[in-house]
Amino acid sequence: MLRGLSRFRQGNLPGSRADLEQAVALAPEYADAWYGLAMVARANGDRELAAQHLSRALALEPKRDEFLELQSDLPRVFGPREHKARPAELRLPFRVQGDRLARVDQPMTVRAVNMGVAVPGHFPGEFAPDQLYAEWTAQMAAMNANALRVYTILPPAFYQALRDHNLKAEQAGRPRCT
Repeated sequence: MLRGLSRFRQGNLPGSRADLEQAVALAPEYADAWYGLAMVARANGDRELAAQHLSRALALEPKRDEFLELQSDLPRVFGPREHKARPAELRLPFRVQGDRLARVDQPMTVRAVNMGVAVPGHFPGEFAPDQLYAEWTAQMAAMNANALRVYTILPPAFYQALRDHNLKAEQAGRPRCT
């Protein structure tokens, strides 16, 4: 799966497709593999096949944001895009006050973490093991970080770990990491 995603990022669509098809064959319930195949099919210009693969991913995990985002990019298969009405007046929930970013309704200090993709002792193209992302988000929470900067698109496991962390934080009444 990770090799397929890495090859996709490198532009090796045939290699990526082969790896992701192998991942689907080994684990047909793995929604991320179907999503990866949908991305490869879309990059190859085959929107019909992309929609078929995405449908499989959505059947497994119907609420994943990245799946829904790709779904909105395939209007021919999933129907026309819905455009949200623009609000009557501009609403700015944040503003800069001196050297701080503040919410209009409450003061806010941004405590951010820069996160690279490389794990010490490994090449940058070798992504971290899935469980490591959960550990990293827990460590960021322990530092009271409320913002995160990444330098590249990370594997789906990272976004899932961040989402899980934010859901737990929200339930516990703690701040989320954005």
